[in-house]
Amino acid sequence: MIDEELPLSLRQAQGGGSALQSLVHEDLSPYSVEDLASRIVTLEAEIKRVRDTLDNKKNRLSEASALFSFKGS
Repeated sequence: MIDEELPLSLRQAQGGGSALQSLVHEDLSPYSVEDLASRIVTLEAEIKRVRDTLDNKKNRLSEASALFSFKGS
C-alpha cells in the first residue's frame, strides 16, 4: 500500500514509523498488570478524545453543508 493511501495517523514519519504504528506493534509482555491497566485507562481517554474531535468535525461539515445547500423550493 502506498503511504499516501494510509490514514495520517498510520503514515510513516520522516524519522521512521508513526507513534500509533509503534504503539500497535509494541510487545506488551514486559509490562506489569498495573502498567497494562494504566495503559488501558490512557488509551480509553485517547479514544474519547478522538471520538469527540470526530463528532465536532462531522457537526461542522453538516453545518457547512446546510449553509451552502441550494435546494429549490
